[in-house]
Amino acid sequence: MFDSEEGYRLSIAPHRVEIVAPSASGLFYACQTLQALLVHDDQPSLSALQIEDAPRFAYRGLLIDVARHFFSQQVPAHDAFHRACC
Repeated sequence: MFDSEEGYRLSIAPHRVEIVAPSASGLFYACQTLQALLVHDDQPSLSALQIEDAPRFAYRGLLIDVARHFFSQQVPAHDAFHRACC
């Protein structure tokens, strides 16, 4: 059913929300999507829909924009990431 441990299916009906995921990480990403879909007005509401999602690739990448943070190319990636984020 799912190509990845991080995949999930989120179904929203008028009186029901159903999440199906093969692992805790899939459940986490489904909850993040649900939170993003939640409309916060006077009363929270959701539109009926169905989403099936999974990562396209098995790895996660890291993009370091050297020019934006003024790091030289000689700075190791993990060091630049730590400086930029922490």
